[in-house]
Amino acid sequence: MPIIGFNFDIIKAERYKGLEGKIEIKNNLGVTDLVLDKVSLSSSEEVIKFLFEYTITYGTDVGEISLKGHVLYLENKEQVTKIMEEWKAEKKVPSKLMQTIINHVLVKCTIKALNLENDIGVPPHISLPRVKSAN
Repeated sequence: MPIIGFNFDIIKAERYKGLEGKIEIKNNLGVTDLVLDKVSLSSSEEVIKFLFEYTITYGTDVGEISLKGHVLYLENKEQVTKIMEEWKAEKKVPSKLMQTIINHVLVKCTIKALNLENDIGVPPHISLPRVKSAN
């Protein structure tokens, strides 16, 4: 079934001090919780809301970007129940579903983070394409 919604709930970007030398950039993405939510499509349906947090840290004290939000996932009632029961019991989600959710979040967060990195003056957390001289 499809992802039917994506939203950022909290966007935070801070640079604490100037850039000096080589900076170690670390990023982390995690699904923090699953909750049931209601949406009105053609009728009132229950969806799974995947809450996520994506952080990028620049060294130990240079800066940080933190993005929190959610993904709405529509599935039939039996599957919703099964997924939620497994989450509540073991904090697990079927791997194919988790892969779909994580990949969707990564695309959205990477684009947002690149824009924020430019705004606060820190280096990008991923390698960007560059043109090299033929000489």
